[in-house]
Amino acid sequence: MDNNVIEHLARRFAEAGNVTLRFNYAGVGGSPLELPTDSTPFDYWGRIEAEQDYRAVLPDAIAAREYLARILAPGHALVYVGYSFGSCMATLLTEHAGPDYLAAISPPVSRVKFEGLASCRMPVCFVTGEKDFVFEPEGFRETYDAVPGPKFHVHLDGCDHFFRKEEERVYQALRPFLTGAMAPGKGP
Repeated sequence: MDNNVIEHLARRFAEAGNVTLRFNYAGVGGSPLELPTDSTPFDYWGRIEAEQDYRAVLPDAIAAREYLARILAPGHALVYVGYSFGSCMATLLTEHAGPDYLAAISPPVSRVKFEGLASCRMPVCFVTGEKDFVFEPEGFRETYDAVPGPKFHVHLDGCDHFFRKEEERVYQALRPFLTGAMAPGKGP
């Protein structure tokens, strides 16, 4: 929620007149998390990462989505934008309740299988950085090819996983996708 990429995108999309929502998962930041007395949030998140089964935190994403759906005007487009771990969660969330658009920034395809993308019929945009340690071209090709609906890929030269001082480039990469000005890509 307080990541440089997410903060920048939320601010820029809000400036453009969109409703935005950032949230923490349970146990992150000040968000409460009930754990056994012999466990810590670090242990909890370590297990989730080791197992690569993020469904345990899906209820947090579902609750955020339901809140946003309640406050949006009818007919308002719903877009999931996830960065890194958030792109995993946004993809999982599409299986529960699909958005109108899905954007995955720095999807960690070298670490996680994005199996939920095979059912995505909405437009999907991937934003990756040239020097991103989680970007693995062959794994990404599999992920990209699995998307049956309209898909786009923007690869930003010179950017790493964290997009430090390049946040505006990420926003500019997503803007044409979300306004319908971007033509579907042929892939990586």
